Amino acid sequence: MSPTSLVSIHILNYNGGEDILQCLASLRQLAYSSFRIVVIDNASTDGSLARIQRQFPEVSIIRNTANLGFGAGHMVGIREALNRHIPYIWLLNQDTTVANDSLQYLIDTMEGDPTIGSISPLILNPDDTVWFTNGRIDWWRMRAVHAKSSFNAPEYLSGCALFIRSEVFAKAIAFDERYFLYYEDTDLSIQLKQFGFKLSVEPKARVWHTETSARQPLIKTLWLVWSGLLFFSKNTPWWWRPWVLLYFFLRVSYNKLLCFFRPTPFRHALRELYRFFLHTYGYRPFLIHSRQLSQCAPHPPMDQLIARSSRRSR
Repeated sequence: MSPTSLVSIHILNYNGGEDILQCLASLRQLAYSSFRIVVIDNASTDGSLARIQRQFPEVSIIRNTANLGFGAGHMVGIREALNRHIPYIWLLNQDTTVANDSLQYLIDTMEGDPTIGSISPLILNPDDTVWFTNGRIDWWRMRAVHAKSSFNAPEYLSGCALFIRSEVFAKAIAFDERYFLYYEDTDLSIQLKQFGFKLSVEPKARVWHTETSARQPLIKTLWLVWSGLLFFSKNTPWWWRPWVLLYFFLRVSYNKLLCFFRPTPFRHALRELYRFFLHTYGYRPFLIHSRQLSQCAPHPPMDQLIARSSRRSR
């Protein structure tokens, strides 16, 4: 690639408010000049899309007619970039801001090693403490965790600011649209490694993340649990599967006990979520590879689960 390889920068917007405007303003300051910005709007209702069009007329807009979630929403923009034969795609959360030299560092690292499929910058909290430097998969506890002590050999990269070589999508790699929120980046990382691509972290490239999802801790946790169940049912190696199946059974049983002795709205909502998963998939996904299961299974109706749980805990 040439030093001026075009980068398609994609921000998925869902009621992004002031956050996405700050993100776009930071992109205007990038030192690397060969890029385009695309906002993929997931049917926002807060007027943010009109403000983007008014304040950032250079930004391309893709309108989805419904909130497709993270992976499915981004795949709309990724397919558009692939049709234009753009060599690199940079996915950014709407609540991020970037250092002006960040894109240059990402380009230099990617073009210095053709075996790299995806790179994450160093992702910081607004107070400059570390939010993400390395991703580790904890098979014992069925969690994907941020390991903040090392940049070496990440097991997965965060989708918060994911820089991707476009050619990887020619290898049948894509975001699995069964995820709505969370773990789709971990799943994509697994796919990349299975096809022989390396994951990398470039600490000289800096991105700040406000993490506005923390403002709704209940619904965030429920989506993390749901997507974690999908991820581990799909990706657990065979030698871990007996443990993961047992651990899942213990989690469900423990939650039932908590709901009986010390009920709370969250515990009831979690019980409803487990019921929905078992009704949809059963225990079978933890015994066989879940690619054999339906690709069109419904997402859980989180608002309804929370509403029913709140009524039961009164």
